[in-house]
Amino acid sequence: MVNQLKIPTNSLINILVGIGIFTILILYFSFTDDDKFIQIVVTLLLAEPHFFLTVPLLILYRELFKEDKIVFIYLPVLLLFFLVYLFYFNVNLFYIIFLLSNLFHVNRQSQGVVKLCLKEKSTKYSQYLWLYYVFFSILFIFPHLLASIKDNIEYKIIVSLFAIISFLIISRYLKNEKLNFKEKCISFSGLLIFWPALFFENFIYAMGAGISIHYLQYIMLAGKIISKQFQKINILWILIIIISYATFSTLALSGSFSINKNSIFILIPTLVQMFHFYYDSFIWKMSYLKVRNTIQSSFV
Repeated sequence: MVNQLKIPTNSLINILVGIGIFTILILYFSFTDDDKFIQIVVTLLLAEPHFFLTVPLLILYRELFKEDKIVFIYLPVLLLFFLVYLFYFNVNLFYIIFLLSNLFHVNRQSQGVVKLCLKEKSTKYSQYLWLYYVFFSILFIFPHLLASIKDNIEYKIIVSLFAIISFLIISRYLKNEKLNFKEKCISFSGLLIFWPALFFENFIYAMGAGISIHYLQYIMLAGKIISKQFQKINILWILIIIISYATFSTLALSGSFSINKNSIFILIPTLVQMFHFYYDSFIWKMSYLKVRNTIQSSFV
């Protein structure tokens, strides 16, 4: 059974490392105006490797491209044309779709980690998390759609009150369920993703600090599967390609090749990220026999 597997995100040290990265980024962004360096570091070491890890997983599950052509071939091709069109003719809508996809993807992973790690204790908490995610996602996105409310004091009060209420509710849950320290860390890690929105008006700061936990979780999960399922020589090539891609995409997104927001150097890594969001909705589904067998054999 899946709930008997030794999931790496269930390791206390891994949870604390993720929360530690979150805390360091919060402090860094709070006390300095020089954000360029830390953005490059987070992108190079966490974000872009995490996005590209979907590629070796798709290679591992290549037989699914034959079994379910609509999901793995036809829809992605249509999506590709649609996204390229939006990127060049309605870039604002492109980035709204990107943001919504990003938040859904991160929320879904946090839900999955909670269910895997808390097991039978997760039902009530996961139901609460979905309400939390949906509501806070709206609060998180709204000021970036309507710039006029960014500095609105009433809006900031609403966000702050919601954060306080959510903290009190989760604290009561943790007390009633009598969770151990490790399980409490897992529970709070699901909430922390959105809390940087309370600290920063800059969207990049908030995303970088909050989603760093998500990046680390994904790298551990996907890395475990890849290390078990690929031969050592192939793992070496995967690492070389990931390092090369992360370097290219970090340079591209930092404006090293072009400062034009419609540049192909921006389009390429952004499309990789979008397809990461799309395919990850399927390559972790236990209803696929190949996926279930791979995960079970990787985490025993």
